[in-house]
Amino acid sequence: MKRLVLMIVLTSLLVPLNAEPTVIGLEGLARVIDARNPGLHNWSVGLSFAGIDHGAEHMNDWNPETWDNSVFRLFGSWVPVEPLELAVAGGMGYSYPQQISGTSPDIGLWDLELSAKYTLPLDYWSVGAAATGIVPIHSPVFGDPEFGADFTLLASTSVADADFHINLGGKLRGRDALVALAAGAEYHYLFLNPYLELSTEAYPGYLPLRLTPGLRIITNTGISFFYAADFGLNSDAQTVDIQDTHYINQVYAGIAFCSADRSNPEVYRSAKLLITVEDEETGNPIPAQVTITDHVPGVFLLGRDGQRLVDVQTGRYEVTVSAPGYEDQVLMANFSALRRNQLNVKMVPPYYSRNNTLTVRILDSYTNKPIQTGSVTIAGINVDTDESGEAEFKLPGGKYEIQACAPGYRTEIEDIKFSADEPLTVKIKLTRS
Repeated sequence: MKRLVLMIVLTSLLVPLNAEPTVIGLEGLARVIDARNPGLHNWSVGLSFAGIDHGAEHMNDWNPETWDNSVFRLFGSWVPVEPLELAVAGGMGYSYPQQISGTSPDIGLWDLELSAKYTLPLDYWSVGAAATGIVPIHSPVFGDPEFGADFTLLASTSVADADFHINLGGKLRGRDALVALAAGAEYHYLFLNPYLELSTEAYPGYLPLRLTPGLRIITNTGISFFYAADFGLNSDAQTVDIQDTHYINQVYAGIAFCSADRSNPEVYRSAKLLITVEDEETGNPIPAQVTITDHVPGVFLLGRDGQRLVDVQTGRYEVTVSAPGYEDQVLMANFSALRRNQLNVKMVPPYYSRNNTLTVRILDSYTNKPIQTGSVTIAGINVDTDESGEAEFKLPGGKYEIQACAPGYRTEIEDIKFSADEPLTVKIKLTRS
């Protein structure tokens, strides 16, 4: 029991990769879509958990009697050839019927799922299909065995840092058949990937609506986490758990692992990446160098058009863009074989590469009046003073030596540090010789 408690607590805190975490209404906890790898690597393995919201609220009280109606599953996925993905999932069911005193929790095998998914990346959309077969091997305590099958059409696209998907399919459970529809979006920010999905199933006299917010965390170590909550929006959204109890909401979580050996390009799936680098102020293209850390190859050079289409390995990487006269730009990027990957980088000139006005005003040290016959030399540039005793320069920021002189006066030299973020006026007083 201690091992079971530890596994439950860990899986409630850790979360796996899950492309479309839709709960099927007619089955509820019986069929939560696995947190399989969403096309980042050639293989992945993981552990997932699903439980009703009431049971999940008590995960930290270490009381197994409150963990009613839960499913724990092991899963694995493999990409034998591009772009086909095969997956298998199976596990254990756990139910503690609190309403019956003196009973023990029911623990037993849960059904085995075998699935295949084929995805075809297009210019702006990715389309595909997924099929799943359900082999009823569950323990008799969870009801009579029943074969099942799913078939789903997939479509997804990317806009900036967000992915959008629409899934339409059919589901067969024994003699019952229904049509399922789901639409959602996921936003990529560094290693955090929050998302939101709305789903429904069409069945005679039955149209549930569910909203599923969630969060994926993708790390560079090959470990990824997932957590989501499934909320029913109408009365039809109630479904049946593993002990035939009706409920509406549930939560699920898990962890997934895939190889992080980025020195071997064969471990990763390939993808296309379009890189565009421009000047933030002018919008002009910039010939730049793009360095992708832990990637093979790791350096890509862009020509005068500031653009290049390259082959990359899928995964999450640190990208550094550098160009002469500009500040380096460092960002995190997720490359996927299942969507159109783009990097649009705006380069910012550093303060020392921008020009601004440096004005030097020469004054008589005794009368404090401007000297109109003087001259000022900075960085080899000589400018005569005007009637206000000023000499004006357009210079990038940096350290400079100012040399000021005038007939009948001693030459003065002064060192300054000039930031081109704003104009600067320097006053220098000359002493008669």
